[in-house]
Amino acid sequence: VDRADPQSPRIRLAVTILRARGGETSAAPDPVLILSGQPGSAATLDIREWLESPLLNKRDIILMDLRGTGKSQPNLNCPELEEDNPGDVKALQACRKRLGKENIALDQYTSAQSAADLNDLRQALGYESWNVVGISYGARVALTLLRDFPEGIRSVVLDSVYPPEVNIFEEQAVNAAQAIQAFFTACHQDAECAFIYPDLEQVFGDLLTSLDKNPRQVMVADPRTGEVQMVALDGNRMAGLIIEALNTPETLARVPYLIYETQYGNDHAIAGLMFAGSSNGTTLTPERAKEIRRAFAEGAYYSLICAEEAAFNDPKTAESAAREAGSPLAERFYSEVRTLFERCQAWNVKAAKSIETQAIANPVPALLLSGEYDPLTPTRWAQIAAHGL
Repeated sequence: VDRADPQSPRIRLAVTILRARGGETSAAPDPVLILSGQPGSAATLDIREWLESPLLNKRDIILMDLRGTGKSQPNLNCPELEEDNPGDVKALQACRKRLGKENIALDQYTSAQSAADLNDLRQALGYESWNVVGISYGARVALTLLRDFPEGIRSVVLDSVYPPEVNIFEEQAVNAAQAIQAFFTACHQDAECAFIYPDLEQVFGDLLTSLDKNPRQVMVADPRTGEVQMVALDGNRMAGLIIEALNTPETLARVPYLIYETQYGNDHAIAGLMFAGSSNGTTLTPERAKEIRRAFAEGAYYSLICAEEAAFNDPKTAESAAREAGSPLAERFYSEVRTLFERCQAWNVKAAKSIETQAIANPVPALLLSGEYDPLTPTRWAQIAAHGL
């Protein structure tokens, strides 16, 4: 696990290779490496969607569960958090203590170490070079791979770009608020949207205020089981659901409808977003939902973001940015950022090396993709990363 210490414990990394449809004789010699998801997520969970990819017409696709995640061993999953409140600091500390007793070196679960693992994989598989597709946090790993092992990379595609030089904790609340504001502005400037949903921003603000004063109990049918539950809906939860809806085209188009219907008492409209898997139009089976929950490794997530982000971000700066943004939404979203700082203090890992905060420059051909209303990785971040590519 620690390349600097030959006596350190070994880890096992789960790899899936999807072969090109034409077979080995027609496949291009440079495959496509897919790096997806947030820290702690498992790449091999996405096999189903990549099986339909046109990339397989010419190239193999390679997926690897990064160290600490998915089917890789050890897996830094925290059942303590799943059994209790996901944000409970005591449960987080219990997981941290258990992993310590298991001699897990949490400071080795970094983007740089994952990049080194990936380069080892390329060499082990005998590829001279590959094409790297990084999505969200995967784009951060792709950039790290480009920095540390450029000799093995033919091209990079960065989707929802997350460059190392940004301070995500300090910007998170403002980015989310600006994404919603951009959406409201676009609706106002679109004749049809403005006609059907006038004063969308004001209606949304009034709705959040109303839910803050009088939270609702919404009857929700779990799409996985059909079981009906009562779920609390306050202003913060409503705002969070709309932020989540901005992430996929299917739900993005329904945001004005969701806001208006909820404001005027139709809780059934927003109920569809209250279960994982329903926001993008799919329904999860109980087995699939359990697989996703078990595959997400909270230990890997906190080890990464606490060492590479929280250690270099200032809580006061984050709070000031939210307060000075001139947006009640930014101040609302800062509460989640404050909680992340508190969790990182409880997780207690040492800071990564300062190189993990520096811009990356490389002449390898690069394509950058960014969503106009992306609340997590704004287009501005893609423009920042593009300066060196």
